[in-house]
Amino acid sequence: MYPANFVNPTETLLHINKIEKPMDVLNIIKSYLFYDSETLKFAKKVASKNKKITQVIKNSKKTTCDGYWGLQLKPIYQQKARFQAYNCIICGEYTLTIWKNYKNTNNTLPICFCSD
Repeated sequence: MYPANFVNPTETLLHINKIEKPMDVLNIIKSYLFYDSETLKFAKKVASKNKKITQVIKNSKKTTCDGYWGLQLKPIYQQKARFQAYNCIICGEYTLTIWKNYKNTNNTLPICFCSD
């Protein structure tokens, strides 16, 4: 993307409007290139949560060894959250996943069947 498009988008919008395609297609192109005010608010909210989550993971205790990895988040409200998994050394998919203190979380990760 070109930063100049966001400084003064009028010229770009006029060029898009000249394309001989249905208006709904042009609107999809415009929504891809530019944020409206509601989408921008949502994107900023997601970005701020992403920063918080990234910081929590950076501050966590990490363990790795031969396909095993573990991540223990620092306690918040006296709860320790722990995520653990083993990855197949052949295909890289998960062979086992465990997370504690998140009982309502369903595991939808792809599981390896190389060793079966």
